[in-house]
Amino acid sequence: MGGASRSLNSFADRIFTAFAEFAVKRSLLLCLVGVVIGIAFSLGLLVAKVENRDINALWVDLDSRVDDERKAYEDIFGGDSRRVSVMVSGAALGAGDPLFSINDTVVRDNNALDAMREAMLVAASLEFTYEGMNYTRRDVCERPLVPPALMPGGSSATLYTAYSQCMSSNSFFTSLLYSGLRSVYPALNSAYTQLPSGWGVTELPCNRASPLDCFREGEEVDYPEELRLLGHVAGPLATAYSTSYTALEAQVANTVVDFPVGQVTLPLSVKAITSSGSVLPCWFASATADLTCLNSTGAMPVDLNDIQATATAVANGITQISVLLTGLSPALAPASSGLTNLASALSSVPPAGLPAANVPSFAVNARTITIGALRQAAPVSPLLGTLVSYIDLSDMVQLNPTQSSLPVGAQCIGTAAATYTGLTNPANQTFQLAQGELVNAALFFSSLGYWWRPSYRQMTQAQIVEHINSAANSQVNPVVRADARQCILNASIRCCQTWNGAFISTAITTAGKAQSVGRPVSGTDFTSMNLDSITLLQNGWEDYNANNPLWQDQLELVFPNISWTSQDRREGLATAFDNALTVEWLKRYNREVETGFNTGGNYSSFRLDFTTGASFSDLLEDGTRLEGGLVGLSYGIMAFIVISQLGNYIPALFRIKDSTTMQLFFVNSHGSLGFYGLLVIALGSAAGIGFAAYVQITLNALTINLVPFVALGLGIDDMFVLAHTMITLNDRSRSVADIMGEVLRLAGPSVCLTSFANAVAFILIYYIPIAAVRQLVLVLMISVLINLIFLFLIFVPLMVWDLRRNHANRYDIIYAKSSKVTKKTVCGDKYDKPLLDVFIDKIYAPLLSMKVVKVIVIVCFCAFFGWALWSGIVKTEQGLRTSDIALKNTYQRDLAVLAEARFPIQRANLLTRALGYNFSDPRAQQLLLNTLDSLDESPWLVRGFRAHDVNFLSNGSASILSFYARLHSAGVLPGCPAANVSYPIQAEQCYTNFFPQWYAQVGAGLYPYLHCRNSSGGRVSCGSAGAILTASRTGYYLGNLVAHQDYLDAITDVRKRTDAYSNNEVNSFSVGFPFSFWEQYFGVETTLIAAIGFGLLGVFVVTFLFQLNPWLSIIVCSVILMIVVETVGLLEPMGIKLNALSITNIVISVGMAVEFVAHYARAFIVAPGPRDKRMTIALHEMLQPMINGALSTITAMSVLALARYPFFRTYYALMFVVIVLISFANGLLLLPVVLSLVGPGGNSGNAAKVKPVDTEVGLELTEIKTELKSPPESSENSSLQTERP
Repeated sequence: MGGASRSLNSFADRIFTAFAEFAVKRSLLLCLVGVVIGIAFSLGLLVAKVENRDINALWVDLDSRVDDERKAYEDIFGGDSRRVSVMVSGAALGAGDPLFSINDTVVRDNNALDAMREAMLVAASLEFTYEGMNYTRRDVCERPLVPPALMPGGSSATLYTAYSQCMSSNSFFTSLLYSGLRSVYPALNSAYTQLPSGWGVTELPCNRASPLDCFREGEEVDYPEELRLLGHVAGPLATAYSTSYTALEAQVANTVVDFPVGQVTLPLSVKAITSSGSVLPCWFASATADLTCLNSTGAMPVDLNDIQATATAVANGITQISVLLTGLSPALAPASSGLTNLASALSSVPPAGLPAANVPSFAVNARTITIGALRQAAPVSPLLGTLVSYIDLSDMVQLNPTQSSLPVGAQCIGTAAATYTGLTNPANQTFQLAQGELVNAALFFSSLGYWWRPSYRQMTQAQIVEHINSAANSQVNPVVRADARQCILNASIRCCQTWNGAFISTAITTAGKAQSVGRPVSGTDFTSMNLDSITLLQNGWEDYNANNPLWQDQLELVFPNISWTSQDRREGLATAFDNALTVEWLKRYNREVETGFNTGGNYSSFRLDFTTGASFSDLLEDGTRLEGGLVGLSYGIMAFIVISQLGNYIPALFRIKDSTTMQLFFVNSHGSLGFYGLLVIALGSAAGIGFAAYVQITLNALTINLVPFVALGLGIDDMFVLAHTMITLNDRSRSVADIMGEVLRLAGPSVCLTSFANAVAFILIYYIPIAAVRQLVLVLMISVLINLIFLFLIFVPLMVWDLRRNHANRYDIIYAKSSKVTKKTVCGDKYDKPLLDVFIDKIYAPLLSMKVVKVIVIVCFCAFFGWALWSGIVKTEQGLRTSDIALKNTYQRDLAVLAEARFPIQRANLLTRALGYNFSDPRAQQLLLNTLDSLDESPWLVRGFRAHDVNFLSNGSASILSFYARLHSAGVLPGCPAANVSYPIQAEQCYTNFFPQWYAQVGAGLYPYLHCRNSSGGRVSCGSAGAILTASRTGYYLGNLVAHQDYLDAITDVRKRTDAYSNNEVNSFSVGFPFSFWEQYFGVETTLIAAIGFGLLGVFVVTFLFQLNPWLSIIVCSVILMIVVETVGLLEPMGIKLNALSITNIVISVGMAVEFVAHYARAFIVAPGPRDKRMTIALHEMLQPMINGALSTITAMSVLALARYPFFRTYYALMFVVIVLISFANGLLLLPVVLSLVGPGGNSGNAAKVKPVDTEVGLELTEIKTELKSPPESSENSSLQTERP
């Protein structure tokens, strides 16, 4: 290809020579055109759109499944929720100081929980202003809608209020059952208080997972008053419905109570209720007699030792006998120790006229009495009450012993239904539906609230730890799932539930130290919890994503006079809340005086760490934004270096001897040219970013901050090549046009080669499907090309003017001042060459020409390459943690460090879409149930967590299947098949007819997790007529994510489980930060190899097209490959991990390597003579500009070491300096040796035009000595007749 190469070079010579002639004649025009274009393009910065809030959109692999899944999730639910989290721990960051210890058995103020309570109250009561309106946390958090049926005047609220009012007249319920419950649950009111007329729920709390929810004090935070009223009646009313007389009788009939030896006064209050509702007095005739009750026919004995004998009482009109023993302590001793602590009876006066001996008190001597309803020391059910004793003989409504299996509250259930419907016929379907709705409400409400939870203020630290351990272990028990109702019914089960009774795992609210050595971190132990201390408390919730259409609906409902269609307005509202909350929590983080966390305050021994919905985005935005001072300092230092290098100021200090040499120095200086060249490159960088903004390329803060530095590093080398060539060839005996023609003929192709090689490499790297990488390489490609254009449009005219200034004998910088030096031509003295040329001729080139040195260089570089390859494959770690990015002593980093060390948990969402099937189809329901079953079996779900517990289909009492099952069992769904939480509704029509009722009564409470459309496919409220549920999301937590590989294993396992039950009809997949951010690491090696490969392909194509020499292109690409591999090998020693950021820098290293390799390769191939001689010529031509470029780039990048963020100091200052050093060493040490050994033949067609080295190299400062040897000319000839600009 020698002939073709010569023809190509000859054609390039003509083109560049012609352009030089035009530039000399029209320099002002070219410069003005370039400046105008630069300013016009730079104005694009004013309209640049910087996307930095969505981390997923930047770093997600666009060709992976996660991109499609993320887009589907955003289309339905707007994307990930804004996670808010606050932690309370010991005062030392990351320390495991116990907040509560199993060894502390003293009841005290549990300040750690109070500290968490203060932090939560700050958020719950926060008011903030946005656009002149006041808002609260409730306006931004994800919270359930109040189901229409539960609103004031709604069917369920009205029915339930009537039920509560009816039960207030049931003396058995109010005097006995409720009083007994209160003895166990003191949070209940002292006496039963019915709900007021018109009661209903107007607002529900924000969803949350808090350690306070394990205790009664959870009611003190974000819990509306109407729900507090409900909490005092919900449990007792549910008990009245769910417990039948017969069931209670069978449960307690044979309970034996042993009285101690000796005399004990046993006060009793006894009464009997007849079929007509009359209350008959009862008493004991003597200490040994049976109970006697007085009816219309006289006194009638009732044998309490024989339940079967109650038939006699029924026959005599007695339907219920109740015995109350008041004042008994709930904490009973074993039965053998006897009953103590008895108080006086409510009423114990026998009817008038009875013998005086019939007193209510009597002495008992060592005897055993069987009283059917007294509880033993180990109570079976707290709902029965510690003090309540009763024998139920028949139902209060149907006064017939055969119907004693009906609930205690059956009469009032019917009464409420009759009141609401105006019907009394039990067979009427409307009446039955009302009863069914009321029953559902009674059971659903029973688990709401905090009335059944213990108070931590009355517990020892040991009891708190034991309570948490017990709750956690009961939650992971495969036999007993500890939902709220089970916790209420069984005192041996402990629970930690949300405010609405939904299951939460204690692992996401507490962490601590295990009792047995070697156990995993408590929050990630999947088998059981065995803590001996609690070291961390965590509270978290989700706020709406600004893109979520459900939030827009809710805002329009609450604030109908404001338009919420603008995403920016919603984003502004969310950000305003985050900012206001950050201000308040920062006061506690910084221990300010007005908070309890200040020095000496109640919580001074604890620390508060937090993150808001904007914290990570703010961190990323702030962390990728360079300080303006650093940018200015970097460019200032760069300007100083460039001016010094092109002005030769430092060597001049040693050579200036008098005023004449001083004047000659300032004439021959080119410092101002370097300064203007730096401005040209800066303008090109700004114009590149501005042009990218014009063409709608989305930018991010990282791109905007990196491009000026990278483009400067790439462009400065080309500028130095042009300037150095001009200075070298400057000869005042020749015209400016001749010199510029020679400069562009020699340096122009080299500059174009490197610029086009970089541009093509960057555009090919665009293939890498990571948005942040694509944005960066696009802007870099544009900036490189614009810099190239500006070098020719602006810098070449500046070179012309600088040559004219020099030939006109004018001083550098002070153009109006002319020197009195009159010698027209100053010939270089070969003995006064610049020191670098002397070094090349006398030391460097001869040394590299020695065979032994060549062998040593090749061996050393090959060894280094081999080590780097091994280090890159074996030693380089993957990943990027928040703590790697965050600035020290900031709240973001402190929380990240704490969470990574002691709380390695991440939230995710399971999105399920009904594509071919609707959820009315039992096949769709079954696929979702199978998916939940499989997901619950994953070892990576947080210990004790079940996806079933939070999914709309099967999450306990509020789920659609459990709601359906209750109505079906009540007989109010005639013709519909049975279903339960594990078995779908088999009839589609039954589901379709039932869905609106479910949503209106309880389903709206799951509002943030449901997505409905109409028959036309448009999004509608799930409460709308004809709404079809098409998608749902289920939040869950991944745990034990300690190492980077844990994330990959967890994602792989979850996907395998969900994919097994996904098809074209029903599609389930998981989304969230772990899935989006860690997706890149599944193919990070492939991404890296592809980026390098495409970059090298671009370099090969361009170098081949410019030189038509494939062998040279192969050598160039091989050396660049070595540079890249060596860079990767040094990641581990530099403390840098392999991630999208470091891959981005490695992509940039291809461009930097081109600058140090391609320039020299071009100079080598056009030089004449044998290989060693051409090596020397190329070194003379390129070593000086490459040193200048390397020094200026390294110095500019080193300024980043002063950045506040360690992220910049490591990933950019250190890494870029290393890249430049490696590129310089390979390009100007290894490459010369390789080309001198196996380089392609010389280009003889160009040889005649290249001057011999000794006469070609002659910088102005070397002419000083020659000038001094010449006698000065007369003053009248002191001016030179030269071209003027």
